[in-house]
Amino acid sequence: MKQDQSTVSAPELLRQTRCALLMIDTENRFFWENENGHPLPAAALLPNLQRLLHAARQGGILSVFIAVKHKSGTDSGPWLRRLALLRKGLPRMSRQYTPWGEGFPIALQPLESEVVVEKMRMSGFFGTCLESYLRNHGVETLVMAGVASNGAVLATALEALSRDLYTIVVRDATIGTTEDLHMASLNIIGAENLIDTASVCDIWQKKDKE
Repeated sequence: MKQDQSTVSAPELLRQTRCALLMIDTENRFFWENENGHPLPAAALLPNLQRLLHAARQGGILSVFIAVKHKSGTDSGPWLRRLALLRKGLPRMSRQYTPWGEGFPIALQPLESEVVVEKMRMSGFFGTCLESYLRNHGVETLVMAGVASNGAVLATALEALSRDLYTIVVRDATIGTTEDLHMASLNIIGAENLIDTASVCDIWQKKDKE
């Protein structure tokens, strides 16, 4: 990109740079209490997440799934304390690390050609192959959606900036553990780095026709 990068808007980044869609923490347990239970607040995001994923696939945009995988011996005291604080905002959040809980909703199932990056902390970059995968595909801009805005989405967004990647968060395809924390997180990310689902889908659909 040759122009003054400080003036580039989110829509321009989508049009002018090579993008990847990051589906962050979109496993079943973040949307429902359990396999036969009631929906959690994040379930309201499913239609927009599905729209984004469909538009990315139709437009040839790289889609990457970031998933939490708790592995034996890796859960430290600080990490468990942070999880407990997050859960205070979502008292019904499923803690089931079962095959169902760690799986993806039918509408958000990764394709065989799409990678699932397993992480053990908030950020999708920490201790994972994410950056190498993105660099190998020439990605310049990350379009982020998923759960939660004040958890994994914010942590991944801030680390992406430190790794010299443009960062865009889809405001109506993410949710916080509380509304106050959600709004605070979006304020930290910055209005210039926010966009809505309809705009992303429209831009990617037009790119597909070019």
